Amino acid sequence: IQDDKAMYLTGHVALKRMDGRSQAQTFKQCINLLKEGVSILVFPEGTRSRDGKIKAFKSGAFKMARRGEAPVVPISLDGTSKVMPHGSGFLRFYPGVVNITIHEATQLTTDVDEWMQGTKEQISSAM
Repeated sequence: IQDDKAMYLTGHVALKRMDGRSQAQTFKQCINLLKEGVSILVFPEGTRSRDGKIKAFKSGAFKMARRGEAPVVPISLDGTSKVMPHGSGFLRFYPGVVNITIHEATQLTTDVDEWMQGTKEQISSAM
């Protein structure tokens, strides 16, 4: 099975990063899923960090949550840069431990930047 077909069959929402039309379509699709009560997982940095440090968040996930009237539940993943280093190849894992912390849901706010910063602080607190 090709990667895109496997993703579709497992319920993943595909995004073509360099295609503005794909981004808009994915954004709308995720908002509709949220309104239907479906949980979605978004990595707000947009990519994996090369050095294991949290990068700046992008606003898309927060705008989706606000428009979909859904809470954001921050999750800290500490140790992923050791078990799946950036540039190691698709689905290449190494032995190690990943600590997962699921935080309290954050409340929707009108100030997306403030919401992003508070969420980033929550995630950082467990790393």
